[in-house]
Amino acid sequence: MRSSSPGRAARPRARIRPSDVLAALALFVALGGTAWALANNSVESRHIANGEVKSADLMNAGIKAVDLKDGVVSGDHVADETLGAGDSGPLPHREISATELQTFGNNNIETVEMDDIGPGFESDFDLGAGQIEIERTGRYVIVGEIVWQDAVGGQRALYLSVDGSASFVADNTIAPAPPPSPTTHQVVTVESLAIGDTVELRALQTSGSALSSGLAYGRSASLSLSWLGPVNQGP
Repeated sequence: MRSSSPGRAARPRARIRPSDVLAALALFVALGGTAWALANNSVESRHIANGEVKSADLMNAGIKAVDLKDGVVSGDHVADETLGAGDSGPLPHREISATELQTFGNNNIETVEMDDIGPGFESDFDLGAGQIEIERTGRYVIVGEIVWQDAVGGQRALYLSVDGSASFVADNTIAPAPPPSPTTHQVVTVESLAIGDTVELRALQTSGSALSSGLAYGRSASLSLSWLGPVNQGP
């Protein structure tokens, strides 16, 4: 029978438990990590479920114009009033003018007829009616102008009408300049307009008889609209 040495305690034998093995394996995986390499262009649209890629999954400015096919993004894909001037090129500006003289009856409000389209004009436009049709919702500066021939007596009035309404959005009444100077007459306003609205210029004169418009710099009248920005939606 083996005896132990005096003063020395016997050491217990170490036992490896299954939990120790699992803990060590977990630590090894955590420290080492796992990497998967994907070949370029190996993930295609058909590999991604519809609606699974969110805005939060994309880094800012991560998608460039070269990443999109021509014609895949249209106005239907852009929320209203989310584009600023820098996102859409030059601000919308529309101008029409009259190069021919027009005769106006006494004390009768008449539409000022236009026959010329300003540079870069790309909207629906009825030359006979002298209207500008709005293609983009927003706030606009509207400027109407006419040149009156020499006349004595009475008054001259200009009106801006939206959608042919007799409730004018702006008007300006003046007395004519004394002869021999022609009178340049202008009306200006800022108005909120929607797609499909039409704007036209109307005039009135009370000289006592028919009166013709005049010419200045090759034009007898003009109507222009300049886009300022989106309609204020409020807080």
